[in-house]
Amino acid sequence: MKKIFITTSRSPSPRLLKFIKELENIFPYSQKINRGSEFLSSLVSFSLLQGVKNLVIVYENRGSPSALVISHLPSGPSLFFTLSNVLFDINEKRLKKNKNLPKVIFDNLNSNLGTRISSVLGSLFPSSNSNSKRIVTFSGFKGTILFGHYWNEKIGYSQRNVLLKKLSPSFDFQPYKITLDCVSQKNQKIEWILTSFLDSNKKKNFF
Repeated sequence: MKKIFITTSRSPSPRLLKFIKELENIFPYSQKINRGSEFLSSLVSFSLLQGVKNLVIVYENRGSPSALVISHLPSGPSLFFTLSNVLFDINEKRLKKNKNLPKVIFDNLNSNLGTRISSVLGSLFPSSNSNSKRIVTFSGFKGTILFGHYWNEKIGYSQRNVLLKKLSPSFDFQPYKITLDCVSQKNQKIEWILTSFLDSNKKKNFF
């Protein structure tokens, strides 16, 4: 299985460290690493030496997670997102990361851009049993992807009586750039970028 490293910007706050700990539960076979004062190029080199295929970096603004980068190693692509409406540290259920592989659902990501993003996000997850009790969802809505995390439990004896319990984290993320290169590469080739002149009508059909 492809390994994933998850790390932060330099000097992360305690809240950011808690958030990436929960991200570690979302992505099977991922591992949180401390960045320290390392440059991106050093992070990428270390990841490659460890056989890691994807690097996830989370940034913060005033103690709140504000941006996320997913970079496929060694040569890209790299996806850049802003984060909003971030909720975490509310789980009551303890999850065994690699034993409860999630069922992954993509919804309303049917455009060329949505399909491109879905393929990269989907590559971060191994195949799981369609009957998995854990579910993660990526739903496109007016230029934003809504991320949800759920636990599904049967109630009583009927297969139709199911309780869907919301787990953390949950967040919205908006893509603003896709490059064809690794995140540490200088002068990265732009595949797609969010332009400031998009009007409201175009945003409705973003995905």
